[in-house]
Amino acid sequence: MGGVIDGGRHQVRVFHPRQLGEEKETIEQARAGAVDLNRTNVALIGTFVPAMNLPAMPFLFRSIEHLQRVLDGPIGNEISGSLAQRDSGRRRTDRTNSQGGVS
Repeated sequence: MGGVIDGGRHQVRVFHPRQLGEEKETIEQARAGAVDLNRTNVALIGTFVPAMNLPAMPFLFRSIEHLQRVLDGPIGNEISGSLAQRDSGRRRTDRTNSQGGVS
């Protein structure tokens, strides 16, 4: 599965779950630059970036809306900064805000 987007500037190849390895392996592949984009469980990212453990903590947020407000605010910015620092400038990490846009 896959396709060409953005007038042919980008090509997307989608792999079935675990086709490239377990989640931890695909995170490591993304860090090494072998995989450009990876969707994974936030709890596993906490292994590499401890700040990512916050959104995975049970019973910390009253609702999805509460979680979104926290992640759209200063705490979310700090978490995003932690991700970007680990990135060595090779990758851009985005998250979708509660309004549906990318911040």
